[in-house]
Amino acid sequence: MAVSNITTSRTYLTRQLGELNDLLASKTTQLARGKVGTTYGEVGDRRLLDIQLTQKVSMIESYQDTITIANLHLQTSTMSLERLEDIRQDAKSALDTNDFVLQDDGQTQTQSRAKLLLNEALNILNTEVAGFTSLAARMPFRIRLPRSMPFWKGRTAGTG
Repeated sequence: MAVSNITTSRTYLTRQLGELNDLLASKTTQLARGKVGTTYGEVGDRRLLDIQLTQKVSMIESYQDTITIANLHLQTSTMSLERLEDIRQDAKSALDTNDFVLQDDGQTQTQSRAKLLLNEALNILNTEVAGFTSLAARMPFRIRLPRSMPFWKGRTAGTG
């Protein structure tokens, strides 16, 4: 604020108090909003720098979001692959080729176990993480077992 004239007249002092009050209100608004001006025109020569810095901050934030999502996908994929390997080992160790005793549901214990492990593997593959499955396919891609005929039906002693 420039000092125009030093005088003790009442009109001068009233005008000075009004200008100081307006300046205080403007500075209070700037402090509350955290901005120098309400428009880029009020910012002055720094407006181009302000726009460029705001753009760069936005780009950095979007890169950070992308990195976070990519890390989440990698961690989830790693866990899924580890569990799929465990399922493979469980299925291999649970395989009993000499199991011919049928349970109440018409399946052998080996068949029931294989079906459970297959369903678990499919559920792992269908797990959604940020709009993608574990295999990075966009949703609503789903892998499903056919419901019409269970895999053990249709085989007889001589056909299979």
